[in-house]
Amino acid sequence: MRHSLISKTLSAAALIALIGCGGGSSDGNTDGSNSTTGSGNNSTVQAKYEGAATVGDYAHINVQYPAGNNPTTATLDYNVSGFHFNGSGSASLNRLFGNFWRSTTFPTFGVLITDNLAVAKVPISGGNAYVVGLQTETPPDPNLIAGKHYLSIEINNNNTTNGWDVLFNANGTFSASRLGGSSASGCWKVLGNHLVAKAGLNDCSTINDTNADLRYVIKTGTTRNSIIVDKVDGTGFGIGLEQKPLVPSDLSGTFYSYYQTPSADGFDKVVVNGNSFSWYNCPNGVCQTTAYITGTIAINQLCDGTPYDGVACATDNSGDTYHLLIDADDHYYFAVGYSRDYLEVGSN
Repeated sequence: MRHSLISKTLSAAALIALIGCGGGSSDGNTDGSNSTTGSGNNSTVQAKYEGAATVGDYAHINVQYPAGNNPTTATLDYNVSGFHFNGSGSASLNRLFGNFWRSTTFPTFGVLITDNLAVAKVPISGGNAYVVGLQTETPPDPNLIAGKHYLSIEINNNNTTNGWDVLFNANGTFSASRLGGSSASGCWKVLGNHLVAKAGLNDCSTINDTNADLRYVIKTGTTRNSIIVDKVDGTGFGIGLEQKPLVPSDLSGTFYSYYQTPSADGFDKVVVNGNSFSWYNCPNGVCQTTAYITGTIAINQLCDGTPYDGVACATDNSGDTYHLLIDADDHYYFAVGYSRDYLEVGSN
């Protein structure tokens, strides 16, 4: 049996790439890593994020909002560059609820913002780009990255997917194995606020953003690091987190999420309680009082039954299955459809 994280192919153009180690509070307060300018009632908070668009282009996101508790307005600036998109834009935002915002100008789009994560479906180059970014105020510390395994889901533009287990070694090399398939090795180094990697080399001293194979944005968390992978050739992107076994106590919390299917997107609330979950639809920021979907969760296994640490398989009451990544300590929830095209991310 092929050990794939996702047996069904996902349409990269239809999905929203979502990842984050959380840490974001729902009231808009910062964790100290954001920069604040001005003074008194005129002060503003600015947060910068780096990541990828689903098509494999690199993305920069900048968010500004008034300092203090529960700001209701914000400004979003973004830039996407690569093989598919080259452009920038800005939008004014109004808070819907929690970490979720909506643009005030047509065409409207939703945005998820936490202290560590920003996700948006932005208009650019005559279309829409689904972008995701992790906050990058300072360069990553190699000592907090090396020696850790990262589980990454690669979604390619040809509608194929792969699961990868990547280990960054302290000597500047990496080794990676595709679940159920081939392996690869090469070099890595910190470049600015992200990492670059090149397969087949042991030394990345001459590697830059142009001749690298991959760019990694890594954000350290309380219990797990999160990761975004940008394929420099524009053929796709990857999303994932540090691989650690799940324990029953990890499966708890109420997560407000943003979901995406090929035909719809919107906000929802997911209540996880041990080996069960309840899903509530939240149109326009108001959540239903009765669960729309319920189901069960099995930890440390893929949905094909293969044991694999760090992943859970959720099965809903209709029989659809989803791979679930969850970290209640870092306020993180992430689900990818196994039997259907579906992607969801949330924060508690």
